[in-house]
Amino acid sequence: MLRYLLALTATGIGLFALIKPVHIDDTVVLHVAENILRDPLRPFAGEFFWLETPQPLAKVTTNPPLVSYWLAPWIALTGYREWVLHVSFAPFIALLMWGMHRLATRWLGAEWAWWAVGWLMLSPAVLPGMNLMRDVPALALLVGGLACWVEGVERRGARWLAAGALLVGLAGLAKYTALIGVLLVALYTLQQRAYGALGWLTLALVPIAGWSALNLWADGEVHLVYLWQERRGSAPLGAKLLPGVVGLGASTLLWLGVRRRFKAALGDGWRWKVALLALAAAGVVGWYHLQFAGQPMYLQSLLWLVAGVIVLGLAVGVGWFKDSPPSIRF
Repeated sequence: MLRYLLALTATGIGLFALIKPVHIDDTVVLHVAENILRDPLRPFAGEFFWLETPQPLAKVTTNPPLVSYWLAPWIALTGYREWVLHVSFAPFIALLMWGMHRLATRWLGAEWAWWAVGWLMLSPAVLPGMNLMRDVPALALLVGGLACWVEGVERRGARWLAAGALLVGLAGLAKYTALIGVLLVALYTLQQRAYGALGWLTLALVPIAGWSALNLWADGEVHLVYLWQERRGSAPLGAKLLPGVVGLGASTLLWLGVRRRFKAALGDGWRWKVALLALAAAGVVGWYHLQFAGQPMYLQSLLWLVAGVIVLGLAVGVGWFKDSPPSIRF
């Protein structure tokens, strides 16, 4: 019954998304797609009027062009019909739901899997992102890749590992920040002692390596390297990291989902894990206060900050410190 309710809700949301107009960063994605239709090897050619004056497109956009490459054939076939462009994202939505279902089944059990899917799809992390931007496709590729990789490690299956590595690598071509997926699968593999699987991670680096090579050939500069050099001194680490923790706590609300099963989720040694969570929350709040000294600290921001620490702490407490299985050999 639950899956049918979720399907009905998802259908309603999907129909609503079909009439959502182009807005915010959609215009950049569509402009890059237009460039691709002119010259597929130069997606960042020309200038774009984004801020006060026209600037080189490669300096304006902060993400790679995979989503624009995905949209370009649809635009060539049907033009800029918004509902068609929204429909074209359906495979990403399906992949995100499938990946979340597999991961939830693996760690929560089949009885909770559809709850997890609904929790994710109806969360602020996904629902407002039903547009033409890169966030949901990047998340879908990342979650789908993680699900395939976990299956590959558990089953010792080369096809699963290859699919997982490629999907995680493609996520980094949708948004550079999704490259963290490579680190996540590496850490998971080490934690599972599946050292033989690490070699498959080279496939995850192929998409970003290919894109960087194209940058060098077409523009004489790697886009990711330019962004790193341009922005690394623009703000201190805390000014970037702490708002991310706030956003994590506000957008997922996972801390509410485990409130009744808090002890069971933490497992053995839950008392010292709770103590560590409390210390971590206090430390992060102090860091936030020092980082943004002189600025008002709103109660809502403080709440989401603590919630974000709890989510990260639960991920560590539930995942990293649980009993590891025997070494898996490939």
